Amino acid sequence: MGADAQGVRQRPEAPDAGAMMGLICAASMARPNACALGLLAAALLPWNAPPGAQAAPKTPEPDFPSQETLRTMQLSAINCARENTAITCDPSRKSADGLLDNPWLSASCKDDLWEIRQKSVTASSNSYKRREALNKLAEGLQNVCKPTLKPLVAPAPAAAPKPKSGFNFGTQ
Repeated sequence: MGADAQGVRQRPEAPDAGAMMGLICAASMARPNACALGLLAAALLPWNAPPGAQAAPKTPEPDFPSQETLRTMQLSAINCARENTAITCDPSRKSADGLLDNPWLSASCKDDLWEIRQKSVTASSNSYKRREALNKLAEGLQNVCKPTLKPLVAPAPAAAPKPKSGFNFGTQ
C-alpha cells in the first residue's frame, strides 16, 4: 500500500491481468497451452469491477399487448376526447405511457401512442380539432398496433416443368 504526501494510506492499484499472467507463463514454460488459456481468461475477467456489477438478472420481456388492452386504450382516448376532464384523460395518458416501453410494438404504433399521450390533457376549450385529432388516433390504434407475423423466408415460386430433351421429340 502506498501513502500520499499527507501520509494517508491509499488503495493499492490492481495489477494488470496480462502482466501477471505473462510473469506466471514465463516462469512455467512447461505447459504453453495452459498459459494461453490463462491469458485469455485474464483478458476476459473484469478485475476492477465491483462484485455486483458482473451480471444483472434478466427481467422477463413483456408480451405483445392483447386486443383487449388496445381496445381499453382506444376507449379511454375517445372518452378523454369527449369529456375533457382530468378523471377521463389521466387513464388514457397513463395507459399510453405504459405501452410505450413495450419492445414488441412497431415504431408507428409507438408514434400514435406518443401522440395520444401528448394530446390526452385537459384543454381550456374542448375544440372540434382537439376531439377529432384524439378520435382519429384512437380509431386507428388497433390497426396500427396489430402484430405482424411475416415469414422469415419467402416461399420459392413453383418452377415450370422442364422438357426432358432439347427438341421435345416424343412429347404431346
